[in-house]
Amino acid sequence: MKRVPSGSRLLALVALAAVLPAAAFAAKPYPTNTCVADKQLDAAGYCATALRAWSKWERSQDAVKRDAKLAKARRQLAQGWAAAEARSTKAGVDCAQTTADAVAMAGITDSAIGAIVAGVNDGLDLGQKAHGGCGAKLLAGAGKTCAKLLAAESALVRTPAKDPDRAKRTAKRDKALARLAAAAGRAGGAACPTTATGATLRVVYVEAQTASGSTAFVLTAIRIGRRTR
Repeated sequence: MKRVPSGSRLLALVALAAVLPAAAFAAKPYPTNTCVADKQLDAAGYCATALRAWSKWERSQDAVKRDAKLAKARRQLAQGWAAAEARSTKAGVDCAQTTADAVAMAGITDSAIGAIVAGVNDGLDLGQKAHGGCGAKLLAGAGKTCAKLLAAESALVRTPAKDPDRAKRTAKRDKALARLAAAAGRAGGAACPTTATGATLRVVYVEAQTASGSTAFVLTAIRIGRRTR
């Protein structure tokens, strides 16, 4: 039977936030806010689509189909970001320098997804149908969570005045993470012996600024502890 090598215990979901000028926090969306918020929604779509492709791979092990879907998703992300930047430029604001480019964002997300897949598959034998089905469900759930986290960040960046204390964003984030934690917590037993567990689920924020210092990426990392055997 095929055994998946043990990987990192880190499940990472990517959330993007930009350091915006003070004017960005006015009641009416500033063009930069709108652009970054649109980019976040595109990134949400990419994260969900990519994890869905990996989810299907869990069952089929068809790397060709998986890679084709991932390539298509990257093209759509690039097109979406280019369109957002074009709209911002038309409004008189250069949004291209506010975030990294789409290629870099896809790379960050792909790295995080690799950690997610490794974490979920640690303990699974994808040669067994039940194991593949369990892994597929967990990865699909992680994709939905990733999309919800980014959508929550997008809503905050678009109109921060509507959520001045970040309570709405926090509530959406916590709800999404709780569902993923519950799904991981239910996994286990002979049918799904993954080491991923919701018991030690926690969120870690890591900020990585660009060389210019004008942009910050917030990586929302979900650390999964080993299940006690």
